[in-house]
Amino acid sequence: MKFFRIILLFTLLTSTLFAQQKKFTTYKVKNGESIESISKTLGIDKAEILNLNPDVTGKLVTNQVLVVPNKAYNAQKDVRNFDTEVVTQKDIVVDGFVYHEVLPKETLYGISSQFKISTSSLKNNNPFLISEGLQIGQILKIPLAKVENPVAVESSKPYLVRPKDTKFSIAKQNNISIEELEKLNPNIVDGLKIDDIIYIPSSLQGDDIDGFAVHEVKKGETIFSISKLYGIPQATLLNENPELAEGLKEGILIKITPMTRVVNSNQFVEPDLNGKKKKIAFLFPFMHKKDSLSFETDRLMNATTDFYFGALLALDSLKSKGMNIEAFAFDTEKSVPVSKKIVERNNLKSFDLLIGPMYLNVMEAVANEMNGDSVWLASPLSEKSHAHIKNSHLIQATPQIEQFEKEMIDFIKQKYSGQKVVLIHDETNTEHLNYVVNQLRGKIPQDKIKIIQSQKGYITSQRLKEGIVPEEEVWFVLVTQNEVLTADVVQNIGVLPEEINLTFFAFDKGKVYEKIDNKKLARIKFHYPSYAYQNYDDGLFKIFSKKYLEKYKGLPTEFSIKGFDITYDLLVRLSEDFLEIKDQGYSERIWNKFNYANNPSGGIENHGIFILAYDGLSLKNVSN
Repeated sequence: MKFFRIILLFTLLTSTLFAQQKKFTTYKVKNGESIESISKTLGIDKAEILNLNPDVTGKLVTNQVLVVPNKAYNAQKDVRNFDTEVVTQKDIVVDGFVYHEVLPKETLYGISSQFKISTSSLKNNNPFLISEGLQIGQILKIPLAKVENPVAVESSKPYLVRPKDTKFSIAKQNNISIEELEKLNPNIVDGLKIDDIIYIPSSLQGDDIDGFAVHEVKKGETIFSISKLYGIPQATLLNENPELAEGLKEGILIKITPMTRVVNSNQFVEPDLNGKKKKIAFLFPFMHKKDSLSFETDRLMNATTDFYFGALLALDSLKSKGMNIEAFAFDTEKSVPVSKKIVERNNLKSFDLLIGPMYLNVMEAVANEMNGDSVWLASPLSEKSHAHIKNSHLIQATPQIEQFEKEMIDFIKQKYSGQKVVLIHDETNTEHLNYVVNQLRGKIPQDKIKIIQSQKGYITSQRLKEGIVPEEEVWFVLVTQNEVLTADVVQNIGVLPEEINLTFFAFDKGKVYEKIDNKKLARIKFHYPSYAYQNYDDGLFKIFSKKYLEKYKGLPTEFSIKGFDITYDLLVRLSEDFLEIKDQGYSERIWNKFNYANNPSGGIENHGIFILAYDGLSLKNVSN
């Protein structure tokens, strides 16, 4: 509902936005029209039309788009006169106001701080806040501050965006940076729109963009072929050229990372998929025989269907790259006997890959039934250990929760460069503390490790700063799962003097952190391990989200993305018929990471975990 409310609001406000904030508008040529007739119809001087459209020569073509002055333009309401740096991608700006949807965990104080206004001004512009209070999903009207030195429209000229244009190509043609182009046109930060009018400098200025290679897209090229040509990941190519999310067009200029940058030697490189054949089946508890299904209360049903929808988009994507895929789906009904019958009656032992069953006990039964066969079995969602299952072709696609601590300890050892390391723990589990200390001592000198134990469940800020000098960089590492102690420690570290250069590490981001204000977590530079890096600005996510919305009329969930990532990654890895997928290196898809290794019983488990860190109020992936 929130999504559709925002769309409705945007629809209602669009006419105002374009009528008052654009100095120029477009005119589509009708059949038989000429410059003279258009000049007379619009009451605009012929010379002015020709000046705004220097590429117009000879006879006009029907449906040709021209740039013309906008008589409804109101210079006072030009969006470039206002400070839009506080605006997020989900906000809408109209007539000097930003329309913002209230999100979970937001407060009046937090919103007023973000948009640099007082809470009283916020309430004055939204009277319902006085009677109703702040509620998730409300649309707030917030005034934007005017900039002191607005961009002068007179020093720029209009430019009509054409199908082959990208921000990079327009910036390069005008000898300015993309940042300068976006400063002239705040509305293009999220991407260009064909036939939109933007501003470019009236005269050439600045230095040519350097440090990057420029590639002109040729007929038949794909994002994969270009990434392979330059030896860079597809995700990097998309992030540096957001316009590619709309599709690759012949003739456009795109930016390539500096040629000195190379792919990590341990990174999986996608092979050519054209002509490859694979047979796959999904063994999911669809529960089609039940009299009624409740998607509102059945979490597993939601996860199953969302995962399956994402997996189907993965199949579509692979087929578009030339892969020949036969796909089947079976309802396991959460039942061991039903699952065994499905295997037997459908000759699933002849398949290349089975994704599912979802339940660990059902997966164990199927894996035992198929032990010794060549078909790969992927357990998609279970976080519990699969080491007790004897099947060398069993793949645990979701990392175990126990892997979090190992990855974080490895990260700390890898990044360590002389910091003081303070280990914080409770009174109960000294064995766990000793394990962590022994793991770190191979890299960190003993005199650099300090241990602080809680007393009666608490640790004071005074004890935390004992022995710490302002010039010294300090890493606090929390070695406990006690929620009360965790909240207490975060609070006390957060109020340590600003001159102390500190970073806070945890082995898991439990529910207790959801109750802690993000500003506090940003203050302590909070680092934690995670299954997924939910980056909504990523180019791959934007492509996936757009396709998912078009196909299923809804927004993807984390399970939708997981379904895409796991299905796509496994089929690509198996396309070369490698005997060991664990030897292919790590890969990062939309939100999930895959780095396979053997488990104790000979199967394969995913160790692909992100280390995420607060950079201000933003989350960054600092794993690699």
